[in-house]
Amino acid sequence: LKLQFLYFIDSYSDNLKKMPEMKTVSEGVGDAPNNEPIEPETPSGGNSNILIIAILVALAVCIAIGFGVGYGVDWDDDDDNITTNVTTEVILTMEGVTSATAASKMSQVLAAVKQAVVVPVTATCRQFCMGSECFDCDGTPVAALNAFARTASTLSTPIDIYLMVVGMISTTEVLQKVRDNSYVFQTVLGGKLLAVNNNPSTSTKEHMLSFGTSMTWGPDGRMYVVNAFGEVAALQYNSSLDVTSSEVVKNLGQQLTGITLHPGSTASNIVLYVSGFGYATKHNTGSVWKLNGTGSNFDSMVAISGLPRSTGSIRHGVSGIHFGANNILYISSGGLTASGAPVQNDTKFSTTEVPLSTAILTADVDNENFNGVCYDDTAEPDAEPNCTLGIHATGFRNVFDFAIHSNGKMYANDNGHQKEDGGAIPTSGTAPCGGFGDPDSNPDDQQDILLNVKQGKYYGHPNPTRDECTYYDGSKQGVATPANFVPAMANLGMRASANGITEYTSTKCASLHKNLIFVRYATGDDVMMAQLSADGESVVKITRLFSGGLVDPLAISEKDGNIFVTTFSKIIAFKLVC
Repeated sequence: LKLQFLYFIDSYSDNLKKMPEMKTVSEGVGDAPNNEPIEPETPSGGNSNILIIAILVALAVCIAIGFGVGYGVDWDDDDDNITTNVTTEVILTMEGVTSATAASKMSQVLAAVKQAVVVPVTATCRQFCMGSECFDCDGTPVAALNAFARTASTLSTPIDIYLMVVGMISTTEVLQKVRDNSYVFQTVLGGKLLAVNNNPSTSTKEHMLSFGTSMTWGPDGRMYVVNAFGEVAALQYNSSLDVTSSEVVKNLGQQLTGITLHPGSTASNIVLYVSGFGYATKHNTGSVWKLNGTGSNFDSMVAISGLPRSTGSIRHGVSGIHFGANNILYISSGGLTASGAPVQNDTKFSTTEVPLSTAILTADVDNENFNGVCYDDTAEPDAEPNCTLGIHATGFRNVFDFAIHSNGKMYANDNGHQKEDGGAIPTSGTAPCGGFGDPDSNPDDQQDILLNVKQGKYYGHPNPTRDECTYYDGSKQGVATPANFVPAMANLGMRASANGITEYTSTKCASLHKNLIFVRYATGDDVMMAQLSADGESVVKITRLFSGGLVDPLAISEKDGNIFVTTFSKIIAFKLVC
């Protein structure tokens, strides 16, 4: 423990200034008025207990810094760096306003929204409702939209006006600015503004669990979650989203980053696969474990070993894992350099790319001839692996998680390069392209991106060991775009650290059904939705669902229409009302 404490202090003390300020978590999702922080109770036992607690807190902070900066997550603390349009759904709840007035004054309402927000935005009306009756924005009676979370649906007098605001401004700011200018709407419509809410509405429940990194659900109804301390925990939720039981079913003694359920699992025999890597700064400590059991009794074995990881202060390596068709296990293996080429005297990555990095790998773990031993401790970083893993697609800088959609397609968030990572692109855009890169070729800040991952395609992060030398489309090196290069579906923001991602499978919220939901760990601290086209090949729009109350969200899951998010201190369950 002492050595581990010193390791994190030594590796990450320079990054203390980057830690975001801890934000107060409100009971709801949006900004809550009079939201006071919870004061911790003073422990009994005198100064000795306080000293012990202080040491443990210091240890936790050091681990948080090590994980936040290097544990497969690229982030920055600039929450205001909104570089893409954000869609905010706003519900104005008013009393003393008739449906006829709302229809005739709608253009003035929209103008008032633009005036309140100040920054350039577009504002449109979707619908308004009074009691059980709903109307189009011109006053024509229509059926209520499924996605309209009406706060006044059981009341006879108040009216809910459902608006859409799009611009380079966060949802939190839009809602606050509209609230601050309530008198404008009251002047326009002649009534009283009762509330300004985001849609969909939610209620939340929290369960304390430190450094949760990935979640999955078992056929026994329990959530299985892994964390940075090597623990595999099982949580039982009731219909009110309270945790009724929680236990650690296994401690693997490694830093864990991914978990998935084997499709052959039953309630009496849960089979889990877990990814992660060791604390030691070696290039081949990445592993995948197989766990099977039930209740509190789980056995474990190493299914895959010797997977790559960077050895500097930034830890890219194996992370997200999911089963696809034919029980093939897909494994995300991140890039070991900042932008494709190693840099002399680099301390952040301290590694070159290797044959199994910058890729989504495949493993036929049910095959009796499967060999999961990729490298031993004596192997050189660029040696050919011994295992029988395949490569599904390549060119990924740091895909912390990905989703295999019900449409059969795979989608992934990839973290963009940050200038201070000190990256360099290969000196040649065509093979061969090994050797150190020129620090002057640092590509500066790059967007986080959403990718449509297809077999055999290349997504832009070079790997000289596979003769993948072109940096994305080749424009920075003056070379032709590779024939198998696939550009991003959408940009997700600079320094966003878009990580956990999943499909919203439930029909509970029609506007979310079969779309992608994901979290942004840094810029935004939010839950986002990417609406897919009917064929799943493009993104129609990206919408922020909610943000207030989240601090460093990392993993996301959906069950029965509710959304679960891990942060560095807890799991938050969001009960959606749509």
